[in-house]
Amino acid sequence: MKKIAIIGNPNSGKTTIFNAITNSNNKTANWPGVTVDVASASWKNTNFAATIIDLPGLYSISHADFGIAADEKLAADYLFYNKIDFIINVVDASNLSRSLYLSTQLIETGIPLVIVLNKIDIATEMAVTVNRQKLQQHLQTRIITATAIKHKQKLINDILNAYIKNEFSTSYLDYYQHNLKNSIAKLVKDTSEDFPNSLVSPQSLVIALLSGNKLINFCSISLEKKINSVMNELKNQQEEDIDVIVAQNRYDFIHKITTQVQQKLVYKESKIIEKIDTVLTHKYYGLPSLIAIIYLVFYATMQIGTALQIFFENIAAAIFIEGARTITTAYHFPKTLQMFVVSGLGQGFTSLAAFIPIVFCIFYSMQFLEETGYMPRAAYVTDRVMRLLQLPGKAFIPLIMGFGCNVPAILASRTLESKRERILAGMMTPFMSCNARLAVFAIFASAYFPLNSSMAIFSLYMVGIVVAIITGIIMCRLILPGTIKPLVLELPKYQLPKQKALLKNCYLKTLNFCTRVGKYIFMISAVIGIANSITWQDSYNNYNLLEAFGRAIQPMLEPIGIKAENWPAAISIISGFVAKETVIITLSQLYSHTNDVVTAIPISAYSSYLSNIISSSWHDLAKEIIPWASLGATNINSTGVLNAALMENFSTNAAISYVLFNLLYTPCISTVVAFAKEVNWRWATLSVAWSITIAYTIATIFFQISTGAMSSHALFYILICLCLNFALAYNTRCNEKTAII
Repeated sequence: MKKIAIIGNPNSGKTTIFNAITNSNNKTANWPGVTVDVASASWKNTNFAATIIDLPGLYSISHADFGIAADEKLAADYLFYNKIDFIINVVDASNLSRSLYLSTQLIETGIPLVIVLNKIDIATEMAVTVNRQKLQQHLQTRIITATAIKHKQKLINDILNAYIKNEFSTSYLDYYQHNLKNSIAKLVKDTSEDFPNSLVSPQSLVIALLSGNKLINFCSISLEKKINSVMNELKNQQEEDIDVIVAQNRYDFIHKITTQVQQKLVYKESKIIEKIDTVLTHKYYGLPSLIAIIYLVFYATMQIGTALQIFFENIAAAIFIEGARTITTAYHFPKTLQMFVVSGLGQGFTSLAAFIPIVFCIFYSMQFLEETGYMPRAAYVTDRVMRLLQLPGKAFIPLIMGFGCNVPAILASRTLESKRERILAGMMTPFMSCNARLAVFAIFASAYFPLNSSMAIFSLYMVGIVVAIITGIIMCRLILPGTIKPLVLELPKYQLPKQKALLKNCYLKTLNFCTRVGKYIFMISAVIGIANSITWQDSYNNYNLLEAFGRAIQPMLEPIGIKAENWPAAISIISGFVAKETVIITLSQLYSHTNDVVTAIPISAYSSYLSNIISSSWHDLAKEIIPWASLGATNINSTGVLNAALMENFSTNAAISYVLFNLLYTPCISTVVAFAKEVNWRWATLSVAWSITIAYTIATIFFQISTGAMSSHALFYILICLCLNFALAYNTRCNEKTAII
């Protein structure tokens, strides 16, 4: 099967085109580093079949050009080490000069190529026009104009025709100065035997090696000597590094082209947009604006999400709990199986239903900010703060992504240019509260702070950010000292997101969330059911395995407010290692297991009961959304069952302490594995140890101070844990085999 690669600058629309061609749903946004791995999908047509590869965005295939980051190196090396039959080079028409630098390099590879001139609509809005015919003549390759989100079928047909009819050229562009061109030609001739299985043109390999690429597969000792000899000779002639000479030749050629094919009229953004941008990126007003926007996001999420949460929870409880109880009772299920179905699966799916509106709202809010173009500005604003703290400014980009999920945030650290920065980002990211933690916060906030839930959640997010910054400072000053690299980031034009695509994307993310959590619900329900069924009796009480385990680990959590009778809270912390969503699900299941048996609704009366619940819940939702509507409905099943159980088992201080612990302790196992793969297991182990220690420390100090009694034993444990962490950090740093800086 043929292999086709889609290659372009970050934010050029290449992933959107990949999605359009393959009907995939890869994440798209407008800052570098969203595509952090090689994504692929099949593309089939009547007489055509190929594998389409979406490579990470990059500006150059030369490692020496811009201090290339890990994800860009991955894309560059992929070109040299993998057989690619065809390249779709996506070029941003609104930023032609920058995009053509990569295009000239790709043409040099000799791989058949077609250029997709994308974002024509944005270029038009910016009063920029590009003469496609002239550009095609200069580059000697087929050029297709496109707007990635429109005219999908025409774009696909044009690319297919260009490929099938060979409407492209692999001509070698001749734009190097005389002595450099002669040196390249001589090297190509002298090194022909060094590239017997080359997948790209010898010219491209020679230029890459001269520019500083470390192409290990091609670098024999004899070739390295030849390259070094020519590099020294050219440097003596030009009194300049060879990579700078090559880059300057390319830019001269690009400037010559753009002056002939591109016309720019005087373009000025509206005064309103200018004023907004002035405030949002201001030296002093930018950060308060960011904090205000984040607060508005949580306020809107809680206002809308909480109203929908009750609606979803009421109906889910009627179906999964009461419906399951009715069926299992009517058909005389064994008591153990009935408990598994009703208190296990039923309670778990009801808890999941309560998460759905809140998770969807936060997905929508974050995606909306991404697609409007605000998120890169947020990174720009926070860069100043990060640099004042001697932290890498660019690290804030993966940290922002951590608000959605920590795993892609860890992967996005590949955009950072040194291993040191990737380690720092990986150590800080787990403290950025993901959507799974939001589900925990929302349930506790609605129970203990019903009138100020958005402020409570906002405060928790701020605590996480502060702890992440403190972690970064400790790492930078004590464990990984080094230089700080400046943030280089494109600020895209503001744009209004397409609601259909935005809602679809959020729906798919929410569906993925529910699917993932559904697996955990079944797994945890099975474990709880089995552990509950293993019982024994002593002279005084009956015990089961689950309760025994919970009571065994509870004393370690007593300093944060977990009482002996609240052993389910200890169990839920253990389940949170698997996935943070399961904390609330485990609590709801264990509390329901300890409840008295409830009388089941007869089958004959169930349909009427369900209809009544749906009608009542709908009217209550309408009253929340339209407060002035006089619907006269009463809340038949105002659930709040979990809220009541929480308030029965946690004091307010203990609940806050417990949520703080959940905010800060070890992220899910997927995040730990992702960090280990990106760096190594030594740093992943340190991350786990540090997050548990800092979570225990902060939760304990809060609870002990708030209750007016500081335990000397708790302080001793905290001191020991901190000392062990620094010892582990020092050992990890000393045993690091590869360069960190």
